[in-house]
Amino acid sequence: MSRYISQYVSTLNLCLYTKITCYLSLRELHSLLLSNARWETISINSVIKLPESMSCKTLMTVIYSVSKRTYFISTDITVTIEGAVRLFLYNVWKLYGLST
Repeated sequence: MSRYISQYVSTLNLCLYTKITCYLSLRELHSLLLSNARWETISINSVIKLPESMSCKTLMTVIYSVSKRTYFISTDITVTIEGAVRLFLYNVWKLYGLST
């Protein structure tokens, strides 16, 4: 039976050329609006309760939205806001030679 169905479908033009559209119709593409100021938009997040490695159980992730480059900074779970800013300045900001 399956052989008969395969043969029938392979000879039927409608089955060979009809495709189901699974996506919305394409629209006009627009370029992203980029700021003139570097590092204006970043995303910072923390991943906590990781298995301990070199006395650090937390990762602070920094994502630069323009290039999508990600920085992973190991830290302690008890880091304060001031400590997070220091980690960012020391591990990311200084890499680019940017002044504070």
